[in-house]
Amino acid sequence: MWGGYALPLLLIFMVVNACINKGIVYTLYAAIFIVLFVKIRRAAWFDPALSELGKQSTSMWFVYSYFCYYLFKDFIYDFRYPIVIFTALLTISYLTAITIDYLNKLMQRKFSSSL
Repeated sequence: MWGGYALPLLLIFMVVNACINKGIVYTLYAAIFIVLFVKIRRAAWFDPALSELGKQSTSMWFVYSYFCYYLFKDFIYDFRYPIVIFTALLTISYLTAITIDYLNKLMQRKFSSSL
């Protein structure tokens, strides 16, 4: 029912939230954002991609600040454009998270078999 109107409404609420910028609005905005985002018509590949990012999200959260602020700060911010910076940081964090999770599984198998 709301599929065709969800994206324009979501964009309007994003602009209103940016203009008002008060703490009381955030709860209402979050609820509206979730409902409208669920109703948006998305490409078939988008939901599996978000699901895969969700599986790695905790590990990504643990490592992104090291890349962003310590290890590759100059490399990340040399891209200059925010969307490119975001994409580079997301890619590096995702690949590192996959590696960390793989090593974690190997260690769990090694230690659980020795018990």
